[in-house]
Amino acid sequence: MFVQISPNENDLSETICSLNFASRVRGIELGPARKHLDTVELLRHKQIVWLMECCCIHKVLAFHCLTVIVFLFKHVYSSFLG
Repeated sequence: MFVQISPNENDLSETICSLNFASRVRGIELGPARKHLDTVELLRHKQIVWLMECCCIHKVLAFHCLTVIVFLFKHVYSSFLG
């Protein structure tokens, strides 16, 4: 990290603040890099996928039910209509 300091006396408080911050940053140790997953976001995506799958299943079932109803309607009313 690079810290810019000023030799001007008027900037002394800012220079001290910058040096203190740099000192704190120097003490930080990073561990090995790892992939970070937001569990809330992941859960939200899983819920969306689940809802989409349910909608697809519902549409397929609705289509099959409608097909059966049309089939029954044709055969029941065809006997009445002659």
